[in-house]
Amino acid sequence: MPTISLFKINNCNGLKTEELAKKLDGEKFKENWIIAKQSKYNKNEVFIQYWYYEDVEKLLKRVFGEDFYDILKILKQHNKEKILKRIYAFLNVETKTLEIYSKSREKELKELFEKILGLKFEKIVLSKVQLEELMKKVSIETKELTDRAAKFIPKITYLNNDCRYSVVVTNRGDIRFRGNSVFSWRPRFEIRQLTQAISCLKN
Repeated sequence: MPTISLFKINNCNGLKTEELAKKLDGEKFKENWIIAKQSKYNKNEVFIQYWYYEDVEKLLKRVFGEDFYDILKILKQHNKEKILKRIYAFLNVETKTLEIYSKSREKELKELFEKILGLKFEKIVLSKVQLEELMKKVSIETKELTDRAAKFIPKITYLNNDCRYSVVVTNRGDIRFRGNSVFSWRPRFEIRQLTQAISCLKN
């Protein structure tokens, strides 16, 4: 599960998800493109997919270090020099938040969405007091609390109540999910409850 980067939208009053989705959908940049539509599960949310090609050599080097040449050789023999990847994002006009499911490309996508939509996104920053407040509201069990992060098991409605897991919320508004082998991807229904709780701290 990637880290989710959370931003606050400063000037989205009166905007409609259909209009935002229309502005984003179909935008192309060299080999990259965006697919966007109103979420079928939440009328206040735009579901965004950012598609891009990543160089296989750079990807393998990042994952395996220098021990990747044999794998790369086989892939190149089959003309597999690039791999198509996707990053999810969600823009919610009710909570006034943007979630980007990538830490490494958060700045790039934030600036891209700002340019297309004419909006400003501000990274959510939480104080230690706000992290404490968050845990009081949405924590079953606290694992750790420091000035920079809070680790806890969230008190949310789970799709499968036996599949609880711990999360780390940093003071920079990033959410990381831990443990539990049942879901490699967390259900959007569960994630939304956490992002809404965090966004309420900044209203």
